[in-house]
Amino acid sequence: LSEPGVEGVWSVKQIVAHVAGYEEWTVAFLTNRLNPAAGILAAHDAFWQAQLDVYRQDHPDFPVNMDETDDDQTNAVVVAVYDRYTAPEVLDRERNAYQRLISAVQATPESQLIELGTVGKKSIMEILPDQAHGHYQGHLPAIQRWLAQDGHS
Repeated sequence: LSEPGVEGVWSVKQIVAHVAGYEEWTVAFLTNRLNPAAGILAAHDAFWQAQLDVYRQDHPDFPVNMDETDDDQTNAVVVAVYDRYTAPEVLDRERNAYQRLISAVQATPESQLIELGTVGKKSIMEILPDQAHGHYQGHLPAIQRWLAQDGHS
């Protein structure tokens, strides 16, 4: 799971970590909408800002603020953080994030899920597939190609 080159330089573990990062953000976002006083999204954002601060020590060309990073930069920071964990730990973290995402979606009233303009100009329902199952579908062909190579089955 840690062998690089499955998709670009990423391993399966890093692909899972990448998707888990999106799931965790979505959980924080939905939880914050249900209970803004809990400060879940602010805590999530503060954690990732601190991770960027550490990452920038080796990558000073990265933006200072996490909300200024582009998708590739955000992904690099997320994958670097998850690289600290073993493959089984990453898989467990993703499973946990996915279960929390299911619970958060189930707890969110449908009116909030379909409300336009909630995330940029989109509704939560419009972005949700790319934050979870649809995200895996996008990465699955690379994993399948890698598995089809000799020695990966």
